[in-house]
Amino acid sequence: MIETTLGRADDRIDVQVVDGTATLDIASQTGIGAAAVQVLAGPYPTAFVFQLHLKGLEQFTLTYGAVKIDVAVANDGSDQARQTLIKDGVEQPLTPEPYWMPVTVTREAGVRIPGTVREDLPARRPARFFTVQPPAFSITWIDFFR
Repeated sequence: MIETTLGRADDRIDVQVVDGTATLDIASQTGIGAAAVQVLAGPYPTAFVFQLHLKGLEQFTLTYGAVKIDVAVANDGSDQARQTLIKDGVEQPLTPEPYWMPVTVTREAGVRIPGTVREDLPARRPARFFTVQPPAFSITWIDFFR
């Protein structure tokens, strides 16, 4: 069982766990939000997917313990993801594994209008997270277009 506590009453997170993958489907009226997430019971998920319905991703932050991962997707049409790791107070650019969060940007009907049609930004939880299996973590998000 996974419980979420939202920072804003007008945000929504639907949680589904299928075949060990927990998907947190996030809708945010203002494009700026936060949530505390707790794994309360049952086996720990083998994957987390954060499905963000935004027009653009200025920043997504995952925090657990002394680890903070910031993810941003370029708004220039390249969909280039930039990630930063802050661990024990030290900030560094992130390279793949063990903390990297793969990010996928999808669009309706293949239409590409930078910054306006970008709708679904799924990010998977980093591999390192699953060796730690924290019972609680937090996420925040900021849309380019608030």
